[in-house]
Amino acid sequence: MKKSILKVLVIDNSPTYTGAVKSILSVTDYLSSDVELILILPSQSLVKELRNKGYNVYRIPFLEIDKSWRLLVYFPILIINTIQTLRIIQKENIKILHVNDLYNMVGVLIKLFRPKIKLVQHIRLLPNSYVGFLFGIWSKLILRFADSIICVSKAVFTTVPHSSKKTIIYDALVIPEQLGLTKVKPFTFLYVGNYVKGKGHNYAIQAFRRAKKELVDCRLIFVGGDMGRKKNREYKENLIQKVRESYLVDKIEFKGFCEDLNHLYQSAHATLNFSESESFSMVCLESLLNGTPVIATKCGGPDEIIDHEIDGFLVTNRNVIEMSKAMVTIFKDVELRNRMSNNTFQVVNKFNIEKSALDLLNIYQSL
Repeated sequence: MKKSILKVLVIDNSPTYTGAVKSILSVTDYLSSDVELILILPSQSLVKELRNKGYNVYRIPFLEIDKSWRLLVYFPILIINTIQTLRIIQKENIKILHVNDLYNMVGVLIKLFRPKIKLVQHIRLLPNSYVGFLFGIWSKLILRFADSIICVSKAVFTTVPHSSKKTIIYDALVIPEQLGLTKVKPFTFLYVGNYVKGKGHNYAIQAFRRAKKELVDCRLIFVGGDMGRKKNREYKENLIQKVRESYLVDKIEFKGFCEDLNHLYQSAHATLNFSESESFSMVCLESLLNGTPVIATKCGGPDEIIDHEIDGFLVTNRNVIEMSKAMVTIFKDVELRNRMSNNTFQVVNKFNIEKSALDLLNIYQSL
């Protein structure tokens, strides 16, 4: 008897290749023998290569939400997106819809028109994130209409009102095939993150500047994209200007988006993540899976990933003094750094892709 495969329609608002996209693709790839994934991305998304990898991809004009003129056209576009999604649901004979973040209300409207569709809603944001002014409204709507709610961490789980619908499924990744690349010289701090306000690049520059006399022959490399948005380009230019003013141009380098980050993690000595709010942190997980310790802020998700002073350091959010001290310590104490590197792979036990995938499959099958 032929094994039946669940057909799931996943909607993701991401304008580029984000941790949310990376995670859902990793988990559903693992479930490829049980789940057929159909993906909806924004028409303006910079993610272009998924069709070449065998994914069935549709594109419709989603908007990223922020406190700007975009709010004025949010609702008309939401209606358009809902109509287009309903057509895809009918065409593909979809029974399960999985919305891959909090801020996309297409799933809620779908439930109004087609209540028999089962809705799975991921929540990957915290109330203090850039959508905090709408977090309460959206979470209440999701609690009302979703059939299952996936929280990406305990930090998120505790912010969502009590409900039997919610559960925690951690993001997870397959362990990189090639490990043990030689560390580059000079000593390198790696900072991976799209150039978006709140991601903490500015704190990394301040911390590096504060400790530059002790960070002899060190460099800091930023890697990320601007997501095709003007305000992010302006933010990046502002960061570059701060580096010029600090006379650190020869020490701090800015690189663009890089899809394959494994070699960068492995060649760096430590990864930094000074974000102000992280519901999870794919950067922290990826770095540890590549054997590189992390210095990160206590801003949500990193608290659950990093074991303080075992495989990295957790520092107080927005505290440049603590950041710079941790950077100096991991640079100077070679024995500590090597011990942390050897301990990084313990994250595999907690963030096990097999467990995360099977937990997701169980939700799909229960619906």
